Amino acid sequence: MHTIEYIGLSIIVFFLLLALSISWVKRANRKKLNRKLQREFDDFVVENDLTIDNKQRFNRNIIGIDRLNYVVVFFNNKSKDIQSVHLKDLQECRVVKEKSEPGGHIHQIYLKCNYKQKERGAVIFPFYNAYDDDLFMMMAISKKANNWAKRINIFREAAVLKNNQRLTA
Repeated sequence: MHTIEYIGLSIIVFFLLLALSISWVKRANRKKLNRKLQREFDDFVVENDLTIDNKQRFNRNIIGIDRLNYVVVFFNNKSKDIQSVHLKDLQECRVVKEKSEPGGHIHQIYLKCNYKQKERGAVIFPFYNAYDDDLFMMMAISKKANNWAKRINIFREAAVLKNNQRLTA
């Protein structure tokens, strides 16, 4: 082999090793961030004496439900906000898919939970944002949002029934 071939091969190997090391560093940083988010969520759960038995991570957000105390907890990574909502206080939860224009593409999917008291407004749990999230994940995230809406509504009804039983007993 000629020296030019050795130089070319060396350059290719160098860039290949550089790309692999950058990928490894990014993966390590992502794992570290995920552990930090999980720790923040778990700390909130412990501070509020909750028993989250069902939780799910998506787009660096975490949603969980405490079926014992009838509370749903949502950690929004973008706003660094943790919301906990008592299910007995909710009127309904539904999935909202906002489009950029009528007939346009979906640019946002979120779970909107309305309180029984209208003056309290609504609680918004964002699931998908077209500007930040991968388009190919939209359908999977939409299914997760629908599953969580069903789950919350089922346990919301159970919380209302349990609350009514306490009042009549």
